[in-house]
Amino acid sequence: TKRSTRDGQILDVSMSVASIYDDEEHNIGNVVIVRDETQRQKMEDDLRKTKDEYIQLFNASVDAIVRYDAQGFVQYLNPAFTQLFGWTFEELKGKRVDFVPEEVLEDTLELVNKMKLRESISNFPTLRLTKDGRKINVALSTASIADEEGNNIGNVVIFRDETERKKAEIALQKAISEKAANQLKSKFLANMSHEIRTPMNGIMGMAGLMMDTSLDDDQLDYMKIIRSSSDALLSIINDILDFSKIEAGKMDMEMLDFDLRRSLDEIINIPAVASREKGLELCYEINPEVPALIVGDPGRLRQIIINLLNNAIKFTSEGEIVLRVSLKEESDTHVLLHFIVKDTGIGISKKDISGLFQTFHQVDTSTTRKYGGTGLGLAICKQIVGLMKGEIGAESKLGKGTQFWFTASFKKQDQAEEKVCLGLDEIKDKRVLVVDDNKTNLKILIKYIENWGLICDSAWNAEMAITMINAAKKYDAQYDVLISDYNMPKMDGGELGRHIKTDPDTKDMIMIILSSRGIRGDAAKMKEIGFSGYLTKPVSRRDLLDCIIMSLSPEQDSDIKKKDIVTRYKISDDKKKNFRVLLAEDNIVNQKLALKLIEKWGASADAVANGLEAIESLKLMPYDLVLMDVQMPEMGGLEATVEIRSPQSNVMNSKVPIVAMTARAMKGDKQMCLDAGMDDYITKPVNPDKLYELLNDYLEKLK
Repeated sequence: TKRSTRDGQILDVSMSVASIYDDEEHNIGNVVIVRDETQRQKMEDDLRKTKDEYIQLFNASVDAIVRYDAQGFVQYLNPAFTQLFGWTFEELKGKRVDFVPEEVLEDTLELVNKMKLRESISNFPTLRLTKDGRKINVALSTASIADEEGNNIGNVVIFRDETERKKAEIALQKAISEKAANQLKSKFLANMSHEIRTPMNGIMGMAGLMMDTSLDDDQLDYMKIIRSSSDALLSIINDILDFSKIEAGKMDMEMLDFDLRRSLDEIINIPAVASREKGLELCYEINPEVPALIVGDPGRLRQIIINLLNNAIKFTSEGEIVLRVSLKEESDTHVLLHFIVKDTGIGISKKDISGLFQTFHQVDTSTTRKYGGTGLGLAICKQIVGLMKGEIGAESKLGKGTQFWFTASFKKQDQAEEKVCLGLDEIKDKRVLVVDDNKTNLKILIKYIENWGLICDSAWNAEMAITMINAAKKYDAQYDVLISDYNMPKMDGGELGRHIKTDPDTKDMIMIILSSRGIRGDAAKMKEIGFSGYLTKPVSRRDLLDCIIMSLSPEQDSDIKKKDIVTRYKISDDKKKNFRVLLAEDNIVNQKLALKLIEKWGASADAVANGLEAIESLKLMPYDLVLMDVQMPEMGGLEATVEIRSPQSNVMNSKVPIVAMTARAMKGDKQMCLDAGMDDYITKPVNPDKLYELLNDYLEKLK
């Protein structure tokens, strides 16, 4: 109850009353005992408040907490326990909870014994079962509860959910294992690449050289089979290596200055052979607004375009294949280019289009499928396009052909100015007649010629061309140049040329013929007819312009029979005569092959067997280029390059361009060569076209 003090303070008190009796049992008074309960009540209130606070903390904890009595029965559990394990307090109150999996039962009994001895446990990793039978990873901590005499009256156990941490730990362990595995795989693939590419270099290169010698029909067929089989094997090896780089996330992009127009001129020549063998028309067009001088990875761009063109050739039996490049977006520093490869082949169904860019996807997966391939090419292309900040796709109709497209972003070269071709002023306003039965090719040629400032008319067959030539003659507006396709129906380009040369009024017309055949001896036949130039399709924009300028040159002898006919080889042959190459290669077969290829290209070359000999040769003679193998006895290519670059080397030119020519083709190999002081890198088996492209690049730099 409550009582007031003299000064008016209200106190909490407890009262006891006792009656007083006399001998006759009469009540003669009472004794009242008043005890001040203020402090005790305050202590009880504080205790109650503290208990409420602890319960609030208990309930607010994100960790699951359960209180057991000394016998292991549940006295209380918090909401987090229900959320983690599924049981409610009402379900477990006064009961034991059976949630220990068999595999951790022994460890748990040990923990119980420690708890009885009032030993604390902190973050012990273990397993527990949920109400629905799932096993989860938890970290267990305990605290004992004792009474005033120190007797154990219960325990509090805290369970922390370790599922996400365990997942992260497993993921980390997996990543470490995968990294180790990828390192071993990369090392293995690098060794295998070197071991496979070295003999393949000899097989492919010698087969190519043999095909250029005098062979009978059977021998030529055998060599073609060897070459095509080697090409197929190398393509598979390259796909597997690229796929391994994608898996490891190690496919890198280079940032190099390059000339897009020149690169495409060289790229298109690789699939051109296969298209000619199938009798297909292969055309390509680069819109004039596309900048030529850009920064990016020309090797990876080449890989995408060749893959798409080869696919188009593979799935097209008649008609044409067209590569187009246009400008999609442009800023002050970058361009986004749009590439299209369109064919007139078998087409692809809507169902198969959706999976085209998936790994190992093939439209025809039957064991008897007509068209081969690993199913990796387009998946690799998609990865490369993504690294170029672009997109890739396809549209097709069965039986109507397919159009693949992709976009790619490139940086513009700083302060880059495209070279103006010498001789353009001399040919400006000349009148040109273009004849071609292929409408696509005709449009491309017209666009090129008009862009150079020439006046251009067109005809789609020889008969129409003759009519136009006669009309021009009648109105005294004769054509200066005829550019004619060779393979046309009814009257071909050769017959058209004969007709023009037999007419006294047109016999002095300059004639250039374009052929899809590329048959040995055709150029000589065309020269005999009176043609000034002979180019094989697809015709590069640069070669066509050079051919027109050279054919119209007043320095040429006016007698067409005495002039050398202008071919794409003659255009560049004169530039190569004084170019000298040093080859460092210890493998005799590869040495012979490289020397033959360089000789065939038109330059002279000397060979040495190791890096020491290369250094000695460079002390004696000024070379324009060094092709350096990396792995050689006595001194390898990397060590030799470091020595050559040293000012104390005593070589005649310590800055001579050095190109690694190696069977090592894995990530980091090229950078290792560049770090040693090399200028470039080409892999074995050496593709003659890639080697010639590289030689042309250094020939241009020398000028």
